[in-house]
Amino acid sequence: MNDWIVEEWLDQEPRLRSSIAIPIESPDLAAEEIGKRAADPRFVQVLLSTGGESGFGVRRYWPIYAAAAAAGLPIAAHTGGLEQHRGAGWPSFYLEEHVWNGNTMASLLVSMLCEGVFDEFPTLQVVCVEGGIAWAGPLMWALDEAWPQLREDVPHLTKPPSEYIREHVWFTTQPVEEPDDPKHLETALRHIGMNDRIMFASDYPHWDFDSPQQAPKLFPAALRRDIMGANACRLYGLPEREVAA
Repeated sequence: MNDWIVEEWLDQEPRLRSSIAIPIESPDLAAEEIGKRAADPRFVQVLLSTGGESGFGVRRYWPIYAAAAAAGLPIAAHTGGLEQHRGAGWPSFYLEEHVWNGNTMASLLVSMLCEGVFDEFPTLQVVCVEGGIAWAGPLMWALDEAWPQLREDVPHLTKPPSEYIREHVWFTTQPVEEPDDPKHLETALRHIGMNDRIMFASDYPHWDFDSPQQAPKLFPAALRRDIMGANACRLYGLPEREVAA
């Protein structure tokens, strides 16, 4: 897959950047592939499908995070795979699956947080791709409220869970929540307090993709430049002039 990406896409179009595709259920082979591709600057992150057999915080997946951290590459957790099975059976309708992405992403983050992934790999960055954003605020509130009473359960967590999330997690905009009143989204983003870690994603060519011409209108004017390019440039080490071009 990665050979094909290089030959058919990256070699053909120098403006493109790619994720490293990995076999998530073979972490040793995944780590080997990350090491193989990390020297190519056109690969800027490691692709992790959220549909794993286990919670992604468990130690069997740690070789993936160790390899990504050693290479200085973020993990891009993208919805897909087995996550449609929610522990209470399979969904019957696409609507059930489509609106569940945020819950899937929240479960992934809580697993990584509580299992100690961010303590073990303090430089690791995780990008939540295609999982929405507004759920992050209530999740951080709940974690921070429960953590003082349950610290014996997770002694490796040395600071409030919300601090880990704000230091290690990024979000993409599609499918961003779109309330009837845009101010409600602005309020949600203010509660999350991570505007410097939100990046535009179109999700093209899916049926619900967001146009880069229309999407900026969803966000407060003061945030549009960062969300539409500057934040991604900072994470991936890209010159901002490429955004302007």
